[in-house]
Amino acid sequence: NIDKLCLVLVLLDLRRNKLSQEDEEILKFLRNNKISTIILGTKLDKLNQSELHKTLKAFDNNKYTNSLEVIKYSAVSKKGLDLIIKRFYQFSNDM
Repeated sequence: NIDKLCLVLVLLDLRRNKLSQEDEEILKFLRNNKISTIILGTKLDKLNQSELHKTLKAFDNNKYTNSLEVIKYSAVSKKGLDLIIKRFYQFSNDM
């Protein structure tokens, strides 16, 4: 039931600097239904700074992602995991 959905983490591969049509449809649905959304950018360890900057700029210029928080995450190094946990904790306390 969509009424019980309160937070969605959308996983996006940071190596792709353009959203797919499916990604945009999901993000549009979440926005239209006022569902809190955080982008979890994966594969952080596979990008250099220039590539990361290009992807983040593309997110800033996209109407579906420009107002969302993007947490950059690496499953290999666990970079970003502390922020993910922090956001879940903050969100659960706000409910």
